[in-house]
Amino acid sequence: MTTTEDTSCKLCNTPDSGFVYHYDDHMAGGYGSTRYDMRRLVWLKDAPEELDYDDGVCDLCVDRMVRDDLLEEIKNSGLSQKAFKNIFLMGARNMYAQYALERKVPQEALDLDENGVAAIERLRRSIFPDPSTHPQGALRLDENYGTSAYNTGKSHAVAAVMLGYACGESPDFSAAAAAYAENMVEHVQFIERLLGELNDAVELDKDD
Repeated sequence: MTTTEDTSCKLCNTPDSGFVYHYDDHMAGGYGSTRYDMRRLVWLKDAPEELDYDDGVCDLCVDRMVRDDLLEEIKNSGLSQKAFKNIFLMGARNMYAQYALERKVPQEALDLDENGVAAIERLRRSIFPDPSTHPQGALRLDENYGTSAYNTGKSHAVAAVMLGYACGESPDFSAAAAAYAENMVEHVQFIERLLGELNDAVELDKDD
């Protein structure tokens, strides 16, 4: 565990450099990090076994793990499909954990079929605007995709609990996260195509 006296990187042991902290499903840059202060990165694969919760890592080791596709920065745009999926999972799991702290969670859930999936998506969309369910019908040019993925995951957990499809200590939201990520990639590609067509039209008008 990181303490105020121990700021060495837990991966390379460089002294006074471990200021990007490991929090299970993501890392968060703190004061002292040159490149990652106030930034968050999601794990795309399992974190190195030698990292414990709140352990600090140096910028150079984080850079290496980003290059190796172990980590990806949670940002407004340019997210990979795997990042969309894992950020959604972060939101869903954290929201469910908060719910479990407030009341005893049910131990049995309804069988989740296609109708149940559709019902969760409808309720989820009413809680938080979710472009993934209508990839070509929810155009938002100011979309913050990192925040949107996290909040959609939280909304999914709330909807699943309300409808009786989530129970136990750690319900599995991975199928929903994978579907969300696939649809969000389609949504982003649609927006990029549309913006490209608009830019081309503007350039043609200038030529005329």
